[in-house]
Amino acid sequence: YGNGVYCNYIREYLEVEVTDEKYQEYLLSLRIYVPSESLSELPLKEIKHRLSDVTFKRIKKKRRSIQFDVKKGEQHLRVQFLDYRELEQLITLQKI
Repeated sequence: YGNGVYCNYIREYLEVEVTDEKYQEYLLSLRIYVPSESLSELPLKEIKHRLSDVTFKRIKKKRRSIQFDVKKGEQHLRVQFLDYRELEQLITLQKI
């Protein structure tokens, strides 16, 4: 996938209108599973540039994941880019 697709997903989930009054008690989360090589080459600077009206916080880079929070006004979203192998492991565990 291209960076534009990632940006579209982030914006779409960040701007979701939730009418549930308890929403403030929850944090909306978006998980995107990518191949290992894509994870290590994720162009976070370009994503931040394309979403210049959004604030990025709590950026954490680990071996098999990149995680950050995005905010725009009152909207808050946690974004996780995860190694595709993590999804494969979850699927395997569910089959057991």
